[in-house]
Amino acid sequence: MNRFLSPNQNKQLWLSLLLFSLCYGVFGWLFAEGIPHLTSWLLEQSIIVNLPLSTTSISGGIKFLSILFIVIITIALIAPFQLISICFGDSLKSEKKAFFSLLIGTSIVILLVCWFELFVRLSVLFSAGILVRLDLQYLGYNKSQSFLILLLVALTSLWVGLFAFYWFNLR
Repeated sequence: MNRFLSPNQNKQLWLSLLLFSLCYGVFGWLFAEGIPHLTSWLLEQSIIVNLPLSTTSISGGIKFLSILFIVIITIALIAPFQLISICFGDSLKSEKKAFFSLLIGTSIVILLVCWFELFVRLSVLFSAGILVRLDLQYLGYNKSQSFLILLLVALTSLWVGLFAFYWFNLR
């Protein structure tokens, strides 16, 4: 880590961390807004397939998946090329694998077009994360330090957004 930082570099890091935190806080707020709708839909689906699920277990599962989602985004921000090589490493060497990669890729593009609002929200999260990652890399932080900083700030901001939604809606 570069110990001789100019005040501008330090301000730039704090500004990008603030922007990153605000993006994840707003995402937490919007996520909390959608939890009741998703919970009721999953509860209806579980009744149809005769699974004994409760509202609290579904809500807890959704929150666990949000944590998993943030960990995956953070890993994608820290090591994007390694993640791509793991997912598609040898997939283009045979015709079948190339066909399935193309099929999956076009399916993802179709989903992005159909759910454009979600795509824009995720793009904002990735953009804010890339900004912080570049600032941390410029300041000399290694990958594990950057991963921990990004993960802790993202999780804290998401949970602050969730808490703020519930706090202001109960009053």
